[in-house]
Amino acid sequence: MKFAWKILVDNSLWSNFFTAKYIRNKHVSLVDSHKGTRFWKSVIQCIPDVLWLTKWRIKEGKVSFWRDWWFDEGPLVQLQLILERPNLMIKECRLEAGWDTQLVRSLVGDGKVEQVMQVLNKCRQGADLLVWSENADGKFSSKSAWECIRIKAPKNRWSDWVWHPCMPKKFSVTMWKAIRNGLSVDDRIKNVGIPVVSKCNCCTDGGYEDLEHVLVDG
Repeated sequence: MKFAWKILVDNSLWSNFFTAKYIRNKHVSLVDSHKGTRFWKSVIQCIPDVLWLTKWRIKEGKVSFWRDWWFDEGPLVQLQLILERPNLMIKECRLEAGWDTQLVRSLVGDGKVEQVMQVLNKCRQGADLLVWSENADGKFSSKSAWECIRIKAPKNRWSDWVWHPCMPKKFSVTMWKAIRNGLSVDDRIKNVGIPVVSKCNCCTDGGYEDLEHVLVDG
């Protein structure tokens, strides 16, 4: 997701190269994610997630009127059909004395024109700013992106005491292996098809070396 974010905000040689090669004059959400190199496919497939977690603060107006998220309720393309001017930029709705209210009305209808104009009237001078909604400062971070996309499993009750900070890491790893049946006892070696005569070396009379014997009975 980091590279997808850079495509949207960076003006570097790297982002300009990929923009000119694959995006060109289209909106980034319309780029075919099945074309290009393997690296580019992995980048463009992250674009929908990045767009969903970002919002534009309009100033100069060099963003898509329909497809970028600058309106409070979401991208306008998801709220109504595009009947005309699908490639319209927000700056094209600006007149010398203000905003072209009639044009906005013809695009979004009477029901939404007031809401749209309220957002447009808040615009200030400067460059448009893309805000990452998952951080309070609005800046992208790989950590917050990972928290958004990763699949979280239910928390295990034993994890707090197995990985307790006061516990030596060697003990924690051994306990974790025991829970996951990963200790290399004779019984596990036998179960994978390796013939072995099992005898516990820690016992005076010997014994079959399995997990229960090593940790409980032995």
